[in-house]
Formats: sequence, C-alpha cells, structure tokens
Amino acid sequence: MEDKIPTLEEENLKVIIVNEFNNKQEKNNPISIQKYFKKGIFVIPNYQRGYKWSVKEKDDQDSSLEYFIKSLKNSFENKLDEYFIEAVTVVEKEKNVILVDGQQRTTSLFLLFAVLEDFEFIKEKLVYAVRNDSKNWLNNIQQTINENIQDEDTQDIFYFKKAIEQIRIIVEDENFSKDDFKTFVLALCFSQTP
Repeated sequence: MEDKIPTLEEENLKVIIVNEFNNKQEKNNPISIQKYFKKGIFVIPNYQRGYKWSVKEKDDQDSSLEYFIKSLKNSFENKLDEYFIEAVTVVEKEKNVILVDGQQRTTSLFLLFAVLEDFEFIKEKLVYAVRNDSKNWLNNIQQTINENIQDEDTQDIFYFKKAIEQIRIIVEDENFSKDDFKTFVLALCFSQTP
C-alpha cells in the first residue's frame, strides 16, 4: 500500500497546528463543554473519516458511543465534581473550529444534545466539509431526528441515527432528569484543546 501524499491544504494545516500549539500556552487548560461549543462552528475536514462511534465491534459489547454516554451518566448519577473527556486537537480560524482530532467525541456530544432537545444550543454548530448530505441532516436535526428512513443515502446519516437510538436507550429513563444531566454535561465535563 502506497503512502498517501498530503495535499497542500493538509500540509498548511499541519503548519498551523504547530504554530497554534507553540503560540498558545492556555490551550492546555480545560474548558467546560458549554464554552467549547461556543467557540464557533465545528468543521470536520475532508480528510476525516465518517462518524463511526455507534458501530459495535461485537454484538455483546457496547459501542464507543454507548461506553462514552454511560460513563457520562454514571458520573452524573455518582455526583462527580468533574469529568474529563480526552483532549481534542483543533485549529481556530475566524469563527471556525477545525477538528483535527476529536471529531467522534464532538459529534457524539452534538447528538447527545439533540436527544436532550437542546436544539438552539447546537444549531448550525457542526459542518462535515465534504459530505453535504451529512451537513444538511445535522443542520436540520430538529426535523430529521425522528425521521424513520430505512435506506439512508450516506453512511454517516445511518450511523447518526444509530447513535441517537443508542443515546435514547441510555438517557430515557423515567427516574432520570435529562435537564439536570444536560446541566452536568455543559458545566462539569471538561475537554482540553491543545
């Protein structure tokens, strides 16, 4: 298998990442998910793979998404003061936050907020640069979240819908306060942006 030759855009992005990392010491400070989502519009660059966290490796194991959401829920139920999500690597360019690493986590949080019905918070926050169908579906999630489409045109949409099903199973419990859980995720969960 031949090594892929990086495009000029990818090479420029690498230079920007190194410069951003070297120039901003505060990037290692944790921030709340609420502040993270207010940074701008999250852009999934064209070299990123599609959304796959809802894929189960084995039928008897949780998907990465289920593990992530269950961990958040357990932290909430055990009243932890803090919960750290793995670091994400971003490049901030004007009002765009280009996700170099962290696309799966950021997309999963976006889908969690959709299930928690905080549509205003996530409105036009996530852009898949190359996949217009995915971008349009996400930007219209308030209308598309409950659509029952059997034959998805793009695999991302199929996995977004699988993710929504998995999240609903975890958080839709009559003894579980979704509003309090949302407050916990927004305020007490931290992500690092090196």
